[in-house]
Amino acid sequence: MTLDEVARRTNYSKPYLSTVETGKVRNPPSNDLLAKLETVLGFDSGLLLRIAHLERMPADIRKAFEDAQAEKAVQEGGDLRELLASSDYDHLLEAPMENTESRRLPAS
Repeated sequence: MTLDEVARRTNYSKPYLSTVETGKVRNPPSNDLLAKLETVLGFDSGLLLRIAHLERMPADIRKAFEDAQAEKAVQEGGDLRELLASSDYDHLLEAPMENTESRRLPAS
């Protein structure tokens, strides 16, 4: 889908959407735009909103929140792949998962 199509379907300008896409936007996108983008681009409802709200959090609070989420998932028997997919360590999903006892996550 082209940026022109996204602009037409969301009723936001192409130049503004370009700044959002490249991360050069001065102010974070509105919840309205994020919800429209989820619909137009086929994301699960609430996904972009959740990511945006996490990104708006101060780094120390976000880290504490993500650590608490990971700990909760581990206590509930969460799947390692799900934890990695939602973290800064998602690149580890591409690595072979053989001999997992010797595999350690990088220190944060």
